[in-house]
Parts: sequence; structure tokens; C-alpha cells
Amino acid sequence: ATQKHEVLSNASTGFFRPMLRPDGRLLVYEYTGQGLTPSLIRPEVRDDLAAVEFLGTKVVNSHPELKQWGVGSPAKVDLEPLILKRDMYKATKRMKLAASYPVIEGYKQKPAIGYYLHFEDPLQFHQLSATVSVSPFGTMPDKERLHADISYKSLNWKLRYWHNDADIYDLAGPVLRSRKGDAFIISYEKAKIYDPPRQLDVFGSVAGYFGLEQLPSAQNVQSPKNIYSAEAGVRYTNTTQSLGGVDHEKGVAWRVIGGADHADGDTFPHIWGGVDYGIPLPISNSSVWAYAQAGVAGGKSESPLGAYYFGSFRNNYVDNRPEKRYREMESFPGFEIDQIAARKFAKLTGEVNLPPLRFEEVGTAAFFLTHARPALFGGTMLLRSPGDRSYRLFNVGAQVDLGFTVVMRLPMVISLGVGRGFGDKDIDGRTEFMASLKIL
Repeated sequence: ATQKHEVLSNASTGFFRPMLRPDGRLLVYEYTGQGLTPSLIRPEVRDDLAAVEFLGTKVVNSHPELKQWGVGSPAKVDLEPLILKRDMYKATKRMKLAASYPVIEGYKQKPAIGYYLHFEDPLQFHQLSATVSVSPFGTMPDKERLHADISYKSLNWKLRYWHNDADIYDLAGPVLRSRKGDAFIISYEKAKIYDPPRQLDVFGSVAGYFGLEQLPSAQNVQSPKNIYSAEAGVRYTNTTQSLGGVDHEKGVAWRVIGGADHADGDTFPHIWGGVDYGIPLPISNSSVWAYAQAGVAGGKSESPLGAYYFGSFRNNYVDNRPEKRYREMESFPGFEIDQIAARKFAKLTGEVNLPPLRFEEVGTAAFFLTHARPALFGGTMLLRSPGDRSYRLFNVGAQVDLGFTVVMRLPMVISLGVGRGFGDKDIDGRTEFMASLKIL
């Protein structure tokens, strides 16, 4: 009310987020090299403050003519003459070419050469991108040599068409994303809660696939030629990490997804869900996590659409997806990709994230190593196979992620992992080694 300030504290690095306690003291957080340290102070008006010498003030006092060099307050600038137009912002009419460049893609692990075009409005409300490429190598049929991927994206909707879908990361397998055939996909996603780290998303999609050889989500499983698909779900996440952390250390996340596929006159419904829960350990930047998933698929058991498929780390040698992919539903290190087929399944993975190792002088300014993040994991899966047999599978493993920076600002991660699977009956486990470079 007096429009005056009174100093109640004096700290070299500052106090943050003061909270008044019933006894009149303040709970404050002091900024230190170890993080924000809680402290209690008694708020009293202080006058024993050390003098602060501002070099700018000292220079101006020595050279008063510098006061005339100021440009003045921005509030004095008359903005009215600078306004060119007042109108409704129509994103589709403002779209223009934003980028175009040649690309190299991969199709069935063979290189394809093409060109990429991208159009968008200045606020990126609407975006249109197109990639067209040709596979000049290999012995594939001529009808598979042309590849196209066209997508139109708004704030919540995305329309996509692809023909003989190609992907650059197919050149650095073993996970293959390219598919023969054509697909029309309409998808929707909207954040119902957006208060990071707390976020709730709803999403859904409808798609038609034509002329397939492999399932869209399982590269080693033969697919019906034509598939019509619909899916919807909800996803929630609220995970946090402490100061200096390189991965989530506490929180909860969950998701529920259901849908159906239709092919050859039959319908195949499916639903699955998962919960992630983690707590920090007493050691700095370490945590324990549990990742639980379960699901069921319906329809005729002899069809490849009537099952889920699991196996392997699912990291490519060069990749752009999350480095710790053993956390995901379809991953199960120690088994081949898509080796495990399940009509019903319940899967649990436990993980211990050890404290990251920090490096100060490894590398150069343009290429330097920042940290190594080790983790141990183990999992078990109970499943009912399409042949109506029950199985119990296990795996254990370890992974270390080496974070480094290129040209002083581009983060990348090299991941090294090993997993051992323990099979049951006619599902054989193995020892699997993984090496992957996550770029950008």
C-alpha cells in the first residue's frame, strides 16, 4: 500500500519461493551448486546490506555524455503507423514454401534418392510436407521403386498418404519401417491438460492399408493384403527429475488404447493399457521404476491380426526415437523381433537408473562427452499364444547411454546394451547386444 520495498533477507545467491510458517518464520530455498537448499529465516527489516557496485553506473558517472546515447523507452514508439493490416489470420492462405532439399531414404534396406518439400504458414498452424523418392538399386519389382509420403497437419488433425513407404532409418536396421503398398491415415490428438510435467492427451486414428506384405506394426509378420483400422486412446504423464538429472526420476504415467482391425471379412478388436511408476533413491539422480502393460486381442486366432508381437531392444544402429526402448510395450530384449506372439499378455519390467557419471574434459569444444547414464533392467511376461498355449518368459539386461554434444549445441546419445532372454517351451531366448546412435 505504501509502494515501498523493505529488505528482509540478504544472500549471495538469493532465496526463492518463500512460504510463511505459523511461527512467523519464512521457509525459503537457497540456490547452491547442489540444488535448491531449504532454510528457515526470520523476516526482519535489514539495513546491514553490502554495497553493490554496478560497473555501468560507474562508467556513466565518469562519462555523463553517455546518458545521451540511450534510445529511450519503447513505450514512446508510435506503433500505429507500423500496422499494415487488421484482419482475421487465415493460416491456409498464408502458407508458403518453407524448405526444400534432396533426401536419401531407405526401402527394404536399399537406398532411395528423392526430394522433400515443406509448406507452412508463419505461425505453423498448418503444414504440408511431401517426399518423393526412387529406388534405383536392388532387384525389386518396378512398381515398388517409386515412393511417396504426403502429409497435411493442423493443430490437432493430421492427414497422411504413403505409397511404398520409405524411411532413412531402414538403412541402419534391424528395425524396418518401410512398407510396400498404400495407406490413407487420418489421426487426431489434443491435450486436455497441458500443465508440464502434467499432461493428458486424447488421440485416435482411422486408416486404410492396401497391398501390404507385412503388418504395419510388425515387420516379420505376413499381413493380409488390405486392412481397415481404427484406434483411440488416452495418455497421461506426470514425471519429474531433480536438478542435474538426465532422465525422469519420479512420477507416474499411464495410457489406455483400444481399437479394431478389419480384413478378409473378419474384425479383430484389441485393447491394452500400461502404467509407469517411479520413485527416487537416496543416491542423487537415481531412481527405481516399474513399467506394467497388459492387453488382449480378439478375432480369429489363426489370423496375424489376432495377436500382439514382442521382442528385441528395437533400437536401430542410427535412430531418432527414445534411446531406452526396452521400456516400451512391444520391446522384450533377449528375443528376436516379433518372435513372441500373444493373444493375451501381462508384462512387467523393473528398472534401476544409477547415478549418471559426469565428464568435465572429455573431447573438444566442438565434440565433447557430457555424461554416461547406466541402467539395469529385468522383466517377465505371461502370455497366451495364438495356439492357446500359456508361456512365462523372463529377461535381464543393462544399458548405458553416453550423452555428447556436437558443434557445441547439438545433443546426441550413443547407447550400448545387452539383454538375456529366458524362454519357455518352444520360445527360445538368447543373448542380445545393442548399439545405437540417437541423433538430434
